[in-house]
Amino acid sequence: MKIPLREKRQGVVEYALLLAFVVIIGAALYTSGLANSVKTVFDMASMGISNPEKAQDMAYANRMAEMLKKAIRFKKIELSDGSYVIIYAQSKPNPNYNGQNVNGSGTVGYGGFQNMWNTLSGYDETAAKEASVHQSGIDWYGVKVEKNKGSDTYKITYVEGSGYSNDSHTRFDDSHPSDSRVLEESWTP
Repeated sequence: MKIPLREKRQGVVEYALLLAFVVIIGAALYTSGLANSVKTVFDMASMGISNPEKAQDMAYANRMAEMLKKAIRFKKIELSDGSYVIIYAQSKPNPNYNGQNVNGSGTVGYGGFQNMWNTLSGYDETAAKEASVHQSGIDWYGVKVEKNKGSDTYKITYVEGSGYSNDSHTRFDDSHPSDSRVLEESWTP
């Protein structure tokens, strides 16, 4: 019995979609270090099918969140109640950090984002070199970790947006990002 060409094509398309789904789940597990919840992995996988560029940026944002969590857990970065630290991937090379597409901001006392990224690179040596923005219409995205007032928990938020506030592409207006979502409701080191 001969299989019609139409059914063969359908089988190839179904196989390609299944393979893409498996690759996206594998990438999400790899970049999250298996520390994130199964829900996060499936959210990223479904996003990867509908918007693969955003899923790629979110996977890298999870990687940045893991670096910040390690720095806080090992007291390389200490935040007081209500204070926060943010690191960004940006679409343009940053002349203030070896021409890599990274940036960041934090509380007073960390010597600027260069020292912060130098500290974080101890937890992921290639992270700064691999930073990039894949979505069209987005100039930057990042992860904000904020210490909740009156507790030892932290809120982790993904932010992204377009535009810079000066010509050197080093200042962001993240007070009104185009997208802001909580990656994890709270985290306790």
